Amino acid sequence: MDSVPLDVLCDVLVLLPVHAVLALRRTCRSLYAVTHLRTLWVLLFRTHVLDHCLPYPDVGPLADLSAHDLESLTRRALALRRTWSSPHPVPRRNITFNAPTEPTARVIFLQFLPGRSNRWLISVCMTARPRSYLLQCWDVAPEQPTCVAELRHADGPYGGVVLNSDPTSSAVLTLQSAQYNRTLSIHFHADDPECAFVTQATIDGIRELHLLCGSTLVTRRMDDGALSLWDLTDLRQEKLQLLNPSLIQPDDRVQAIHIAHDYALVVRIQSIEIYSTLPRPSLLAPRGIPIAYPLTQFKFQWRTDTVVLCPQHAPASSLPPPILLLVRFGSIYPWPVNVLHHYCLLPNSTYPTGGRGRTPTPPSSPCAHAPLSPTHTPVTTEYNLPYDPRPYPTHTIGSPIRLFGQAATGLGRYGTALWLDNHTEAWLEPSERGQRLAGRVVRAGGPDGFDRGVGVGTGTGARTSTSEMTTGRGPAATSSDPGAPMLFGVRDDDAWTRIAMEEEAGRIALGHVDGAITLLEY
Repeated sequence: MDSVPLDVLCDVLVLLPVHAVLALRRTCRSLYAVTHLRTLWVLLFRTHVLDHCLPYPDVGPLADLSAHDLESLTRRALALRRTWSSPHPVPRRNITFNAPTEPTARVIFLQFLPGRSNRWLISVCMTARPRSYLLQCWDVAPEQPTCVAELRHADGPYGGVVLNSDPTSSAVLTLQSAQYNRTLSIHFHADDPECAFVTQATIDGIRELHLLCGSTLVTRRMDDGALSLWDLTDLRQEKLQLLNPSLIQPDDRVQAIHIAHDYALVVRIQSIEIYSTLPRPSLLAPRGIPIAYPLTQFKFQWRTDTVVLCPQHAPASSLPPPILLLVRFGSIYPWPVNVLHHYCLLPNSTYPTGGRGRTPTPPSSPCAHAPLSPTHTPVTTEYNLPYDPRPYPTHTIGSPIRLFGQAATGLGRYGTALWLDNHTEAWLEPSERGQRLAGRVVRAGGPDGFDRGVGVGTGTGARTSTSEMTTGRGPAATSSDPGAPMLFGVRDDDAWTRIAMEEEAGRIALGHVDGAITLLEY
């Protein structure tokens, strides 16, 4: 073994599974030394984790990790994916915390902060009498989660919270109330949790909150339905308005938004729209605010009830990442359709050049500040779109909901779909109560070759398209799966209200009707 060159030996070992490399470590001194080399574990981590787009915890720059750290990170990522995608994942940690003193409290918002060491959980608990809202930030890394920041909100109706998708920004979230929208930062290590939330900016008036991405805030006006893009560094007026004159209320209600580079993708009740976010002066714009109209739009055959949108984590490329959609359609009955549809928006393979001989550099974070930057070279036009606006169906998932039943959905960047429904008959006795927490790992589908980094052309000149939404239509046929490949838990009552997921750390959080939070760590 000593006569084999080191580079040849590493080339051979990197082809083996990690458990085989660890087994060879115990055979002789030479292999014991080689399997502790940092060079080998860099190759193994790249081959088995990065190349397969597996989630792994945020441990800082990989260049600063030792051989032991890289080995631990590789083994942790592989073990997490093996447990996470098993039919019945068993958590290694199951803890319930935050027992409120008010008996009428319930969790109405629950979400992990993106990035930031994968340890912060944001929750909003509502108390009915008297009506008040408690915004809290939890550190879930310790054995017993602790509250590091809290803010009680009681001045008028509560309108929601949006978290910043850019972990490098100092602005952490924006809170909507009856009088104003308030953007907050968090001092995570403050001595007093009641002083940890710090106001950075406010916008007067009632506006729906939809997205906070870096310094870009997206709101919707209640009167005309126009989407407004704000720059948190200059709040004198909106920087841009996104308006679709062909829609009337309530079809203009926004379900999900994605912003990157110089474009915005908006999912409404029955349509998907793509806009250019570069301000273009218009003589018809009120108060001199530029207005952008859809470059193209796609119309669903049916109205959507809930939509979750998430750009998929993918290897570095000049193409935009594929976008995953988890959709539950509405119905003519008081409850939505008992099926979840998983779709994928595929990138346009001709988008990087756009006829300009230029390849844009992908941003370092999920969203860039480019949408409001006047120095960004425009590439998005009606004839050069970042995505094919037609969503390709990849899976259908049975997910029944009873009348007035509690349902929730979640979607992760690494392909995990998570949902809460009322299908419990396969595990419990038939009852009018009961909940199931289930999921599956889904990946972007589409034409052959897509997973190798080849996008699809969007064509030119087509502004509107429609879908028949039938099984097997289009390049990617829909696969029907009536069961749930991953069952995380069932219960015989309706105590769960909200779900949150952190793929990189392998955590799931569940909000309860009594204000408690359950943390499952895998």
